Amino acid sequence: MKTDFWKNWGWLTCFIALYGLLPSVLCAQDGTLKWRFETGREVHSSPAIGHDGTIYVGSGDYHLYAINPDGTLKWAFETGGEVHSSPSIGPDGIIYVGSYDDNLYAVNPDGTCNWSFETGGEVYSSPSIGPDGTIYVGSGDNKVHALAPDGNRLWAWPTMSWVDASAAIGPNRSVLEGGVNGYLAYFFNALYFIDKGHAKWFRSDLDTGHAALALSSPSVGADHTVYVGSCAFGGSDVWGSLFAINPDGSQAWAFETGDEGCVASSPSIGLDGTIYVGSGDSNLYALNPEGTVKWTFKTGQPVRSSPAIGNDGTVYVGSYDHHLYAVNPDGTEKWAFETGDWVDSSPVIGGDGTIYVGSWDRHLYAINGTAGGLATSPWPMFQHDARHSGYFYGGKRYPVPEVKINGQDGPVLASTNQSINVTISLDPGDLSGQVCDWWIGSLTPSGLLCFHPKLGWTPYSVNAAKAPLFKLPEVSLLNTPLPTGIYYFFFLLDPLPNNLFDDASWHDTVAVGIIP
Repeated sequence: MKTDFWKNWGWLTCFIALYGLLPSVLCAQDGTLKWRFETGREVHSSPAIGHDGTIYVGSGDYHLYAINPDGTLKWAFETGGEVHSSPSIGPDGIIYVGSYDDNLYAVNPDGTCNWSFETGGEVYSSPSIGPDGTIYVGSGDNKVHALAPDGNRLWAWPTMSWVDASAAIGPNRSVLEGGVNGYLAYFFNALYFIDKGHAKWFRSDLDTGHAALALSSPSVGADHTVYVGSCAFGGSDVWGSLFAINPDGSQAWAFETGDEGCVASSPSIGLDGTIYVGSGDSNLYALNPEGTVKWTFKTGQPVRSSPAIGNDGTVYVGSYDHHLYAVNPDGTEKWAFETGDWVDSSPVIGGDGTIYVGSWDRHLYAINGTAGGLATSPWPMFQHDARHSGYFYGGKRYPVPEVKINGQDGPVLASTNQSINVTISLDPGDLSGQVCDWWIGSLTPSGLLCFHPKLGWTPYSVNAAKAPLFKLPEVSLLNTPLPTGIYYFFFLLDPLPNNLFDDASWHDTVAVGIIP
């Protein structure tokens, strides 16, 4: 089987985001500060992570910041207004972000402006990026705009009020084939399904028995159910609700949270279908797929932050009580990290487990974590992934690449006289046959290496293997003692097959420390 694999699919070269995919669990305590970066005003924006580990985040000081993985400034791009929009990163590395100066900006990876598109209102919405590169963004001009990668407008869909939520693109195979389907929630009382610039259906009657306003950005589950948060009104009372909407636009169920606030948090969805969402009643809720309560986690103030789910099931979410919380899969507190002000920024998880989140105390924080990266669930965080694509890949089960060292998931500690057996395997889930970029390699004390089927481990190359996903039984890539040092072995799958390392949506990384 090993011979057939390499014969059929050729050699797999590799590339790794050096700072974004290295486990931090060998040297840092979970939940402690790694670094913090100060901006000029509050950081409401949710950070995004580029393929090279650069962190991008907006600030109320009118800037989009690019921050190196060590917390130093790479560059700052100035707009004409507050940047509360969360940046999104395209397949070519271009960063898209909205500003209160009414513009959507496309910023090159070096911090220069590629183009800007002026809408008729403030751009609070975070852009979403389709598989064909189309950018979707809402605006205060009461429109949803679809733009080509060069900045030309393809179409604009008028709504009944301003659009400050972000699009969820999906959910069927036509999207993967270049169609333009998507779900979009916007602030004033409606959820839209837009197909090629036309509304296929919309819901302006979200029903809990009272008037309800769609408020959060939507999320899409494995069965294509759409989840969206809202405010519900009854007399002088206001309370939050989470709605589950079937793919045809009919309502599956509604769950009412407490009577002290709205659900502005965008739901996240775990591997088992559990829906995690924050509420203005100060709770983080875990709901079963049928809408019943699994558990609640109480914070000290409203939760507008959207949860992010780690690869180990840990749920991270911010609160107005100034904390970022790490919550175990059973609903118990793992740790709480205190900032100096509100945390309504939505956290993002790096491949090494580092959690990045903004605070109203003007800082972006990098916090050590041991989750091992983002969960490979249908919708594990705000805008789906660390690039904030907002793109739902579809399928009930996602691919699971695995790397093991001596049969363990790691980290592993061994001596120089012990053999190190590195194996990989792949379960393609429901996406068997989908073409991806494959990257397999290792960061070693002597440099970055990739695996060549004939030559073995060779110096780093930037070309990926473009191949369909398939069931790969466990195969051994290395079985020998190693010199002293720390080694990181990785197996990454990028669903955007363009020979660029722009989305490690499905990955596994294992560390081994070799001592004398």
